[in-house]
Amino acid sequence: MHQTKHTGRLACLLTASLVALVTTANALPFVYQYGDLALGFRKTGTYTGNYECVADIGPGVNYVNLPAGATTNITGYTATQIVPNSFPNFTNLSWSVCGYVVSKNYFPGYPANTIWAAVPRSVTGVPGSPPNRLSAKPQGYTSLQIEGIFLGAAQLSSQLSAGQDNTATFVQEPYSIANNQNYGYYMADPGIPSYADLGGTGPEDTNGNLINLEFTTVAPFATAAIADLYEIRPIANVDPNTGQSSGLAYNVGYFTFNPNGSMTFTRATSGVTAPLAAFAGTPTNGSAPLKVTFSDASTGSITNWLWNFGDGHTYTNAVSGSTSHTYTNAGSYTVSLMTAGPGGTSTSTSNNYVVVTAAAIAPVAAFTGSPTTGFAPLKVILADASTGTITNWLWNFGNGHTVTNTVSGSVTNIYTTTGNFTVSLTTTGPGGANTVTKANFVVISPAPHFSSSALVGNSFIMSGTNGPAGVQYRVLSTTNLMSALVNWTPVYTNIFSPTGAFGYTNTTGKTKSFFTLVSP
Repeated sequence: MHQTKHTGRLACLLTASLVALVTTANALPFVYQYGDLALGFRKTGTYTGNYECVADIGPGVNYVNLPAGATTNITGYTATQIVPNSFPNFTNLSWSVCGYVVSKNYFPGYPANTIWAAVPRSVTGVPGSPPNRLSAKPQGYTSLQIEGIFLGAAQLSSQLSAGQDNTATFVQEPYSIANNQNYGYYMADPGIPSYADLGGTGPEDTNGNLINLEFTTVAPFATAAIADLYEIRPIANVDPNTGQSSGLAYNVGYFTFNPNGSMTFTRATSGVTAPLAAFAGTPTNGSAPLKVTFSDASTGSITNWLWNFGDGHTYTNAVSGSTSHTYTNAGSYTVSLMTAGPGGTSTSTSNNYVVVTAAAIAPVAAFTGSPTTGFAPLKVILADASTGTITNWLWNFGNGHTVTNTVSGSVTNIYTTTGNFTVSLTTTGPGGANTVTKANFVVISPAPHFSSSALVGNSFIMSGTNGPAGVQYRVLSTTNLMSALVNWTPVYTNIFSPTGAFGYTNTTGKTKSFFTLVSP
């Protein structure tokens, strides 16, 4: 056996081979589309006849999607179209089934140069040699063989009158041009007659040998002939039926050609497992817009994944299950995945699986402080006044200390040394980050010096120097020295003079009292 390589002469040579045919006014062209399966018949050996037949028996995916074990009748031809007009009987009749995908753009879900090929059984009950998956280039050579069948049939059909032997799904060569040639001549490339003759130019088995894709019935033809249909995806493409990117082709099922000329197809059951849908998503909560990546974790033989994201959007994929989806509105969403395959369907549903909050508002940092002036040590309360969606507050007090908070923004800080301190707050959230800085926001002054304090008559008099000029000070009083400072009573408020001097006179009498100076 041999394989002839051909890259670009098929269409032009085919047209040339048919130019001598006379166009018929009531012609009915043979119609096909990429991904359909071609069923071909011809006589072989010393029994070679004058007629060759080709029937379009529908998309290959229709056979893949049948339930496991289901049997369907093959349409597109009738037994009377084969005999007696074409052949006197069904013995010594070679038949084959094949299809191809020229490009993934023509047949979504399948990579370019995917091939369907029926391999005859030589032993009853035992599938024929399974084809080995090859790279796209060598599988492309076999695609050319198959294309010759379809293209030749369409060209020939357009030259013939409509009738039983020339329909939209069936065509046979008329006696006037058959000339005892196989359909590889008039229905393919006349320069390379082996094209469309699948007797020795099919895909390879595991040993690298070309597989004969044609089955020849015997005489007498009393027992049905069987050929197994394989889906052969080029390597490096994951086969969703097996989960593998290389190895053997996938066994779809088998065709049965009966002695009465009818044919059926039975979907395979071995190796077909019922799908079990499962998935995981990340992240499953956050603010809008939220992009969620859904990872398919389903098992079994799967040919289709249908996602329902719960927000009115769905997604169907015939190649792989994993996908992603962006939620644009706040809400709680129920997500479901339905998987389908030859073994049935399965659905996994997760209620309220994705929780989306309102779109994040960009943060704007702001704060106030009290008090912002005074003597060391001074405890300053810094109150957060920021707006927006915030998840983190970072304070810098300007004295070498920082605080990070992920719960709330307000903090306190004690300044123990004198100086002018710049305070900043950085707020961060899903909408971004923002910083506000206030220069010399906290001013800590040296403690003033008391020069004298005395009780004169019924009055208490105190005075001092070194106060911060222009800064407010207060005098507090209490009768209980152990009382907290916040409970002391303000009795006097003033401003340190330009020289830093200060003074206070209390006339409450000889009541036992205690006094202190604070700022402000």
